[in-house]
Amino acid sequence: QITIEHEYEHALSDLKLTPAQLTQCVFNAARSTFLNEDEKKILVQRLISTYIPSTIMENHFQNNNTSKTTLSQHV
Repeated sequence: QITIEHEYEHALSDLKLTPAQLTQCVFNAARSTFLNEDEKKILVQRLISTYIPSTIMENHFQNNNTSKTTLSQHV
């Protein structure tokens, strides 16, 4: 079964996006929706609080021997 988590992992490992690039893609998409400005702000705040499950990020950093950074550094 394909899930958003699977797609994020694919973007990180197979497409070689950095966590910062993936984060930028997701937030650009949220900011480009056809929602009104208030709804966009709510969506962005929701993404900030729940974006990219930590297990995926932890796996990516472990597999690539990369030091872990926080999402706030990429937004």
